[in-house]
Parts: sequence; C-alpha cells; structure tokens
Amino acid sequence: FDFPMIAKACGYKNVYKTTTEEEINKIMPEINNKNTEGPVFLEIRIKTGARPDLGRPKLSPKENKMKFMEFLRL
Repeated sequence: FDFPMIAKACGYKNVYKTTTEEEINKIMPEINNKNTEGPVFLEIRIKTGARPDLGRPKLSPKENKMKFMEFLRL
C-alpha cells in the first residue's frame, strides 16, 4: 500500500516518507514548525525481521493485556 498517497487522498496537508534516522532528523523540525499546516502524516519505513539476539515474549497476549490494564488503573 502507498500510505502517503492514501493520506493525501484523505486530506492530510503535509505527507512525508522516511527510511533513515538522518531523514527523520531532517524532517522533524519542519513537522514541528508551528507554521506547518496539519494534519501531518509521517511514514517511517523499517526493515522486516528481528535481531538474532532479541529475546522472545514470556507472557501470552492475554497476560500482556491484563498487565497493561492493571498499569492504567494506577
């Protein structure tokens, strides 16, 4: 899907697509500028996959949900 094109068609005034940290750092001052007309859409394209040393989840999705709901009650 071309999300930036969809965003433009939905009425977003400013639409950006980035793929690197440098691009994000370059575009953020413009996005945060008070004169930039909104709404603003920013697509950040990322690599698929995961690091080989990344641990696996130890809780089920339901347990994560319950812990999150518990957290929100504090």
